[in-house]
Amino acid sequence: MTLHRLIVSLLFFFTASAGAVCAAPITYTVAADGTGDYRLLQQAIDACPNYSEAGIIIRVKNGVYREKIVFPPAQSHITLIGENVDSV
Repeated sequence: MTLHRLIVSLLFFFTASAGAVCAAPITYTVAADGTGDYRLLQQAIDACPNYSEAGIIIRVKNGVYREKIVFPPAQSHITLIGENVDSV
């Protein structure tokens, strides 16, 4: 089981055990080379819906990201997952 699947499984388990309705998380992919949904992390964060109960997963592909990240208070349940610990 990959780390990504383990995290998603745990996210669903804890959401279900808290009595919330489980909905499929929204997933975005960020890639500096342009192969993902967005080139910048902040673009993906800005695209996240406010007060999402489903949870949001932003997968970050290998690359160098030099930017200041701001998480607005209305955007919650966001999880960032890097592709590789040595290359992101």
